Amino acid sequence: MSEDKVKAKKSYGQNFLNNDSILEQISSLCGSGDRLIIEIGPGIGALTKKLSEKYARVRSVELDKSLADVLESELGECSNVEVLYEDFLKLDIGNLIGDWNGKISVCANIPYYITSPIVDKLMDNAQLFDNIVLLVQKEVADKLCAETGSGDAVPLTYKLKYYADIKKCLNVAPGNFTPPPKVWSTVVKIDIKERYQCSEEKLFKLIEAGFYQRRKKFVNSVRESGLFSKDSIIDALKKAGINNDVRGENLTLEQYIDVLENLT
Repeated sequence: MSEDKVKAKKSYGQNFLNNDSILEQISSLCGSGDRLIIEIGPGIGALTKKLSEKYARVRSVELDKSLADVLESELGECSNVEVLYEDFLKLDIGNLIGDWNGKISVCANIPYYITSPIVDKLMDNAQLFDNIVLLVQKEVADKLCAETGSGDAVPLTYKLKYYADIKKCLNVAPGNFTPPPKVWSTVVKIDIKERYQCSEEKLFKLIEAGFYQRRKKFVNSVRESGLFSKDSIIDALKKAGINNDVRGENLTLEQYIDVLENLT
């Protein structure tokens, strides 16, 4: 069944990718074939089919149960594919992986309106994955790939850069989707790396506090967030060799880690 026979639901942020060449490129980015692929939002199964041809196992999570007949028709001959009709954001990823003990990748064309919570959840479980390939809104990809401290990054950028290296692979024009979105899209590849040695929970709270009032100095933003006192922040910045006039958005990930070490 082709995408023109299925009406995409705006409430689910559905835009079905219809370019076979791009589907082929995306599905090839995860690495060697002996791995489990977790797919978020298979839609009508176009990417799922490509993944099933290249990798040992595919487990797709779809929120829209009305697509069950379409997916059964499209994927009926794909014996290595399992579709679960659940909300990925509420799903226990450990249970999704089950008894698989090999490499694991995530590969998905995700709904743009829930990109941030999906990426956040994936980073909370980053140790489970080898890499993650996502098709996201180009503007979001620009923020996720921004250099920390550049002023273009957001708190999620810092969290992602803590756990992984990210790069843009290709841009995708609106005409490659049914229905066409109003924006360009970008495929990003996220390679999980060795972590820094620090308290992750405290670090991410400090970064959030640094962005609490973006137009204010880091010292005042963190103080107003209630996380640390002004004197302790000024002292930590001094020990880290950072001017106390700096804004949170202009601190790099490494500088946030240095400040945290001097706060605890």
